[in-house]
Amino acid sequence: METKQFTKACKLLAHPKRSLIFTYVLEDGPIKVQDVAKKFDIHPNMARNHLNILEELNLLKSKYSKQKVGAPSKTYSAVAQFICLNFPRCPLSEFVRPSSLTNLL
Repeated sequence: METKQFTKACKLLAHPKRSLIFTYVLEDGPIKVQDVAKKFDIHPNMARNHLNILEELNLLKSKYSKQKVGAPSKTYSAVAQFICLNFPRCPLSEFVRPSSLTNLL
């Protein structure tokens, strides 16, 4: 993952409600937009927006299923049970002065 994509993903996941929605889908999925809207007391359009962003990050997948009447229903489920983040390598010395390391030892 490129640095720009990684930064974007971190910003999108940092939204408190979106993180809770992701956890909700992990624990109770598959779910529908209406489930999220009701659980978090938000408008269905806002719930759909959060779910679509999580899907763009490849954390969720969606599937349409036929209904007896009306339009097909879209359900969301988690792609994986955890998120693995790979941070770019950088020397520890960029963050900690060597003199402060001796105090720890």
